[in-house]
Amino acid sequence: MLTSVWRWVSRQNTAQEDLKMFFEETTNMCFDECVKASKYQFMGKPAGSLSKKEQACVKSCTLKKIKLFLEVEDAILKKVHPIK
Repeated sequence: MLTSVWRWVSRQNTAQEDLKMFFEETTNMCFDECVKASKYQFMGKPAGSLSKKEQACVKSCTLKKIKLFLEVEDAILKKVHPIK
């Protein structure tokens, strides 16, 4: 993940590209946490074959990470621009 973050930081991205990269990385991390490859499937699950439980897990995980990111962003903004 650090290499992808480094590539992201070193490029000149638009805000839209940055947002897309953030969601892709977050969803990939959550997918890796929630979806366990079967020992009987050499290449993992075929596209579109996630169970309802796995889909819910990925969605929940992604939302938690986004909420955490927004909380950190808010805390930084309060330090930089204190609200009076």
